[in-house]
Amino acid sequence: MWERWNSYTIERGFGPVEMNSFNHYAYGAIGEWLFAYSLGIQCDEGTPAYKHIILQPRPGGGYSYAKGGFESPYGRISSSWEKNGDGSYSYHFTIPANTTATMILRDPSTGKVVLTRELGSGSWDF
Repeated sequence: MWERWNSYTIERGFGPVEMNSFNHYAYGAIGEWLFAYSLGIQCDEGTPAYKHIILQPRPGGGYSYAKGGFESPYGRISSSWEKNGDGSYSYHFTIPANTTATMILRDPSTGKVVLTRELGSGSWDF
């Protein structure tokens, strides 16, 4: 998805680069979904800049794992999950110092909440 309809044509190749950031909103929307739903990293609307983080990954959908993170204003936030050989899932995440998180884990097959926990900063495994 390009920013302009003529950003690339077979006849002329790429158009003027000052109008082609290669970072169109469509790419951002996909990235936002991956962070917010697959990895489960969400900003609490009541606390700006990820001071309090909502962690609720949604494993499954044919994928056996997901892993990612980013630098927030408070430090690195990361999240990963993996499907184990017995069908269970492992979840690991890290939240920066001076932040808190609410972790909400759901059963991938039913979507029902199986664990909710309030956590301080650190690195956690479930």
